[in-house]
Amino acid sequence: MKISQAKLVRYFQVIIVFGAALACLVPLMGRIVLNGTPSVPANILWKTPSLSIGKGDYVMAPARHEYIPPQYPYLTKRALCLPGETLSFVEGSFLCDGILLNTTKTETLTGAPLTPFQWRTGPVPEGFAFVGSDHPDGFDSRYLGLFPLEDLVRLEPLL
Repeated sequence: MKISQAKLVRYFQVIIVFGAALACLVPLMGRIVLNGTPSVPANILWKTPSLSIGKGDYVMAPARHEYIPPQYPYLTKRALCLPGETLSFVEGSFLCDGILLNTTKTETLTGAPLTPFQWRTGPVPEGFAFVGSDHPDGFDSRYLGLFPLEDLVRLEPLL
């Protein structure tokens, strides 16, 4: 079967366009974060590491706890209390500048014991943030403690 020169040229044009599109999309895929938990309402987020983190911003935080499986190296949370703001732990609840962030639990959904982050009352130190969500079963700073801001990546919700 003989292919005409026009069809051959068209075939290579399609390959070139597809290859160029793929070359543009592959680097962008590393900037997309998919959240599959109910902890935060955003499901698709975009990494915006060049922007500073503000109160309420979505962030990607390193997962560092024995209860978190290794296939989930990052948590998607919100920056809830930032340097200089007063973080308090009162009767099982965390507050930032007197506003309730969330309460702690004594065990996970599977019954494993949970120990809350030990904090009294005082300003969040420079370079750190309390991250979390308003979900009652969220696994965040309530149990993991403060996160270094340098370890967090700001995220912008897309969907």
